[in-house]
Amino acid sequence: MKKKILIVVPYIPYPLNSGGKIAQYTFIERMRFFFDITIIFTYKIEEIDHVKTLSEKWNDVIIEPYLLKETKSKKIISILYNFKAIILRILGIIILYPKNKTYLDRLLIKNSTLFRSKYYSLSIDYINHFKNLVENSDFDFVQIEFHQLISFVKYIPNHIKTIYVDHELRFIREERELKLLSFNSPFLRYIYKINKEYEINYLNKYKLVCVLSENDQRIINNYILEGKIYNSPIALFYQTEDTLIKADNFIFKNDLVFLGGENHFPNNEGLNWFLQNCWNSLKSQFPNLKLKIVGEWSAQTSYKLTSIYVDIEFLGFLDEIKTQLKNSVFIIPIRIGSGVRIKIIDAINIGAPFVSTTIGLEGLEFRNSFDCLVSDHPSEFCSHIADIILNPSLGMELINNSKNTLRNKYNFDVLIQKRISMYSDQNFLHLK
Repeated sequence: MKKKILIVVPYIPYPLNSGGKIAQYTFIERMRFFFDITIIFTYKIEEIDHVKTLSEKWNDVIIEPYLLKETKSKKIISILYNFKAIILRILGIIILYPKNKTYLDRLLIKNSTLFRSKYYSLSIDYINHFKNLVENSDFDFVQIEFHQLISFVKYIPNHIKTIYVDHELRFIREERELKLLSFNSPFLRYIYKINKEYEINYLNKYKLVCVLSENDQRIINNYILEGKIYNSPIALFYQTEDTLIKADNFIFKNDLVFLGGENHFPNNEGLNWFLQNCWNSLKSQFPNLKLKIVGEWSAQTSYKLTSIYVDIEFLGFLDEIKTQLKNSVFIIPIRIGSGVRIKIIDAINIGAPFVSTTIGLEGLEFRNSFDCLVSDHPSEFCSHIADIILNPSLGMELINNSKNTLRNKYNFDVLIQKRISMYSDQNFLHLK
């Protein structure tokens, strides 16, 4: 008899327009053949077609979606329920407004998770939907994913094996956000300390914490009881049918590519950092250069940035990126966050060399000056891009090396099997 797993995520894992969705979808796509899977998520009415498509694709998965409805009464209840978070954000803006010296300061304070990590806005009805599902079913495992839902463990009966899949160590992300501010704030440090304690406290309530990289495992080893951590890297598709790209197959077409949506703040901050510190310098050296930004960005943001910077283009979400973005150079100027950047795998599968920051490459075993070029300093970041543009053979070498590394270190079937084995791990099964 197949084991029964309930997977709980904050949003529908389809379409595959973000790294988090790709990670969820890839595992469930294979795991559904080995387990009886039920998945629960929230969705908005405009996403109903995506829910239908997912149901058709996963006809052997029980899908329990919860429709988020906006009514006046529910808005009032939500405000009351999230009163602490609202007050904290207002208080933070008032206290910190005089200290905001730079555009980055304002961007960080406006978008930081510091004010909502502990008091994330959740629908009470969704919580009840989850509780009823757990109470009226006989799941062997309940698997919670993403920091937004970390506290759901308190609603799960103790006899059920609980797993938390940690896509991002939130306290690491917030620590990095604080380091980018131009000022020191005891108030923000206090909020960070509370958030970190909250996260670690809830992590320890799970029977098992699944991390996606050795780097995250090293960090979390300092906070989680021994034997409760399972390292299961994301199983990443690679183009097995492609031969290594030949010298005359990488011909740079004057396009840099940034892949990632605005809603994930590390993308927002990273793109702004690159535009402010690198773009004009690169344009003066390469006048025909263009920057293509792929992912969902608001009309307001795209209008603002295209009004300031020349030759940048917002393409939105692309269904088929390989043919449209080949012969480009990918940039990963990520400076905050934690976890694994799926956009790097996209670059490799497309056959594009990439330039990254240290944090952008974090969690993946690609090597600087062998698989890619890495720098955290604007001038050197620009120099790395210029090196690839001026030396196509370097771009070809990076592409070939990174493809080999992806194939050798991230074998898809091996990593899928490792995740499947997690549910039969004897150390885990005997945890009380």
